[in-house]
Amino acid sequence: MKRKFRRNKINLASVVTVILAVTAGVVTFGKTFFEGSKASSTHAFSSDAAKFSEAAGTSTLAAGLAASFSEINDDKALLVDIQLGPEDVHPFFEGKPACSLHAALKPNGSIDSAADNLYLATVGPSNAGLAQFGLKKFPDTMPNLNASDFDYIIFDIPLLGQTSSTWRKAAFMDELLLVVEAENNSRELIKRDYRELETFGKTTAYTVSELSGAGDTGRVPCRLNNLGDVAGRGGDSPSGETRATVWNRGSLRPTNLGKFDGGDYSSASGINDAGEVAGAANMVKSIVPFVWTPTGGLGRIPLLPGDNCGQAFGINNYGHVAGYSSGPKGRKAFLWTRSAGVHNLGVLAGGNYSTACDINDLDEVAGTSASAAGNRAFLWTKTGNMRDLGTLPGDTSSDASAINNNGDVIGYSKGPRGMRAFLWTKATGMQDLGVLPGGNSSRALGINDMGAVVGSSTSSSGDRAVIWTKQAGMRDLNSAASVTFGVVFVEAHAINHTGQILVMASPMHESHGSGEAAPHCAPAPPSSFLLTPASQ
Repeated sequence: MKRKFRRNKINLASVVTVILAVTAGVVTFGKTFFEGSKASSTHAFSSDAAKFSEAAGTSTLAAGLAASFSEINDDKALLVDIQLGPEDVHPFFEGKPACSLHAALKPNGSIDSAADNLYLATVGPSNAGLAQFGLKKFPDTMPNLNASDFDYIIFDIPLLGQTSSTWRKAAFMDELLLVVEAENNSRELIKRDYRELETFGKTTAYTVSELSGAGDTGRVPCRLNNLGDVAGRGGDSPSGETRATVWNRGSLRPTNLGKFDGGDYSSASGINDAGEVAGAANMVKSIVPFVWTPTGGLGRIPLLPGDNCGQAFGINNYGHVAGYSSGPKGRKAFLWTRSAGVHNLGVLAGGNYSTACDINDLDEVAGTSASAAGNRAFLWTKTGNMRDLGTLPGDTSSDASAINNNGDVIGYSKGPRGMRAFLWTKATGMQDLGVLPGGNSSRALGINDMGAVVGSSTSSSGDRAVIWTKQAGMRDLNSAASVTFGVVFVEAHAINHTGQILVMASPMHESHGSGEAAPHCAPAPPSSFLLTPASQ
């Protein structure tokens, strides 16, 4: 019996605990796992490669899948058991030892294989258990997983339960296999768990925290890190001048980051998980990009040679910054690191200007560049290539807004029909994320590593903040909570790994449906809120 599956590299080919039937040695998989692929090439999988018994459990199936994948051409498969420590031996593969996941993903590293093209890895010291690989650490491995030499990475992760982090870990996976102990679980329980996995990402209940109200003139939260810290701009009470501001997690009290000598303005546009901030501030005669650190304070980022102004928009977890530098020769996207300085990212063919909007932990940069065909969203990688991401069919231009650690880029494409939010991935290209019912325009403004996208859409009721997920499509973020505050959430700027969302709001009577693109973090609606999933 043969099945087809995707040959292109899987970010996280996954095995989640416990559902489908095991009968006569044949494992029945969901069609989304093996069939209907858009990949350019496929291979065959035979269930005979792994001799599953009728009592096969999760770990048995995970091991069998890994062994089968390793027998396809010269593909390399990595089996990761989250429940074992590096000094433990795997219960299968004749007790051969496993290495740590860190060692397995180390660039140019060398580890022993359990069999030809099959490798075993575990997470954390065994006496620490699953706490060493919690939800917050899981996303941190994404860049290394994507950059590894393995063609398939299979995670054997824990049982589903009301307090289990498996629900959220599952959202990082490309594919899921749920295995059921039919004798010990009722049909209704299985249906419920399957339904919850299938609909994960459709969270509608949030705890709402107000960051700025109608009286907070000039206070505009703009970006969000994975710990819940928020960066943007706010008014300095004594002077009334605008300052780069951070709202610290927990208390969400604003902290003024200061200004340069001779200047009276600063604004933050990006924040990483170390609390380092990127943005722009003015000096005597120009606006320049800056990086702020908790220990070093406000520091100027150099401009490209001959330029006289610029701004920084994105900062990754290594403190590397992306933005633009401008002067007599026009505006150019840049990447800045402390070790190498500022680097000109160039322009697309036929273009004369570019701007970088965001950077991920692989130093991949997203932005917008002029080209011979018009403005285009681009992806720049460390190979030095600036890739034109194109437009949606029939459109004439596109702009990028953000990038995640998978290299997925979001933004909006524009043409005769208006503006549409898009998601671009290396595997599928540019995808139209649609609009809300009654709407004709949408923009994507933020994305997390789970692939959840936030932004705005017009609708029959006016402008609305939205979230898009692969499981649920596009949804309005407004709920009873927004009504309680007397506002309408009109735009979502950012979403982090834990599902927190930064939204902008207008009084209910002022909601409208212009659909016009706004500058980065401006103009400012009169109030801003942080939405935290109620389950946290």
